Amino acid sequence: QTAAVTPPRPTIPSPSKPAVGVYPQRYKAGDTFKDCAECPEMVVIPAGSFRMGSPPSEPERTSDEGPQHNVTIPKPIAIGKFEVTQAEFGAVMGWSSGRFKGDRNPVETIDWDNAQAFVRWLSTKTGKKYRLLSEAEWEYAARAGTTTPFYTGSQITPDQANFDSSFTYN
Repeated sequence: QTAAVTPPRPTIPSPSKPAVGVYPQRYKAGDTFKDCAECPEMVVIPAGSFRMGSPPSEPERTSDEGPQHNVTIPKPIAIGKFEVTQAEFGAVMGWSSGRFKGDRNPVETIDWDNAQAFVRWLSTKTGKKYRLLSEAEWEYAARAGTTTPFYTGSQITPDQANFDSSFTYN
């Protein structure tokens, strides 16, 4: 069995992403489970294909979002239902990081080495192979079958997601 956490970029601190992995065959797409009390809650994502990246015509598109290409996730995977929380990370690592403190808030600004240490600990604790999500696995799960810039469609508002609407990507 495998599970993972999407890594922050090695040189740029970033928020954590959910965990991912292989799971017992008794589970089907949409099922959730936990491998241990301290482990992230996992949800099974079905195998499938999608178009990764954004089209050149998309407003505010950046150069690292293309070229678009087809990607296939050949087998179902289990991914953390939520970002790794400060409580989950702290239980494993003995410390946590986040500007907005709180056990249920996501851990953030951790580096690559600490993300790797977290999944190594989960692997040791559970006897299952946890690993970090690939970029393609992360986008596949985040898109959840959508083809629009946001899961909400062509636009997103602070009523639909927790974000600062004054922030723009350059």
